[in-house]
Amino acid sequence: MKYISIILIGWIVQSSAEEIVTRGWLMNVLSAKYNVWVGLIVSSTYFGFMHLLNPNVSYIAVINLVLTGFLFGFYVLKTNNLWGACGIHCSWNFFMGNIFGFEVSGTNTSVGTLFDLNLVGNPSLSGGQFGPEGGICETIVIIVAIIVIIYLDKKKFFKQCA
Repeated sequence: MKYISIILIGWIVQSSAEEIVTRGWLMNVLSAKYNVWVGLIVSSTYFGFMHLLNPNVSYIAVINLVLTGFLFGFYVLKTNNLWGACGIHCSWNFFMGNIFGFEVSGTNTSVGTLFDLNLVGNPSLSGGQFGPEGGICETIVIIVAIIVIIYLDKKKFFKQCA
């Protein structure tokens, strides 16, 4: 159990650092200097490109990471909650790597895994050795999540929560 706690702390630091740099700093600086869309697009692209040197990276993986950056950035803009994005990012990494045993952005996280699931089938769909983030199934999930945030925003959901 103590190893899981150490691993979780590592994910908290790693994911929060990425979110603070991309959404907390870069997106805000660019949004203030230019406009929100420039901040959102550039910070999302930077987030995706930060993973270019990860093992087993593919075009689909980079596109998905840019879309994930857009999703997290859009979440932060609509909720005004950077820490929520940090928590979602950390939860994703922890569950993918240490609960399900998948690679996280191409990195094998087999230490402290609850299950040891393997992605099978076409790597373009499943993500293959990069993990779920490298597959078209993930692309669909991210796009659906973005659509849900747009829908909730149109229904004024985030204003009710503030």
